[in-house]
Amino acid sequence: MPKPPPGKTTFTDAAELILREKNAALHAIDIIAEARRRNLIQTKGGTPQNTLNSAMYLENKRREQEKRPPRFRKVGPSIWILTKEKGEVK
Repeated sequence: MPKPPPGKTTFTDAAELILREKNAALHAIDIIAEARRRNLIQTKGGTPQNTLNSAMYLENKRREQEKRPPRFRKVGPSIWILTKEKGEVK
């Protein structure tokens, strides 16, 4: 995945980048903290972790309707990993 301009990454693309690099399941709060630290995303809302959870869930639903594999898998409350197609951690 090429490096995006600062603050111009979608929440889901930022999550994919971070999950791939960490190679581990992460809580949405940790994904957001890392994305902010790297200046990948810009957010003014008070609960960006909820925005991320919603975006990942909705993307998975959309991909399911399109008969495409999901990028993410929820493994606990607000805890996500990449799917096998994207390098899922066991």
